[in-house]
Amino acid sequence: MEQEVVGNSFTVTYGKIGTKGQTQTKTFDSAEECLKEAGKLLSEK
Repeated sequence: MEQEVVGNSFTVTYGKIGTKGQTQTKTFDSAEECLKEAGKLLSEK
């Protein structure tokens, strides 16, 4: 899983090694909320 945080949104790319994978972008009201959610996602993995 690869994660990129930019401002108040983050993009997650995931999938099997050797494939293009899937990309999902989430946008939040604030950068602080975005970082909090991105951190939660990383701790789950």
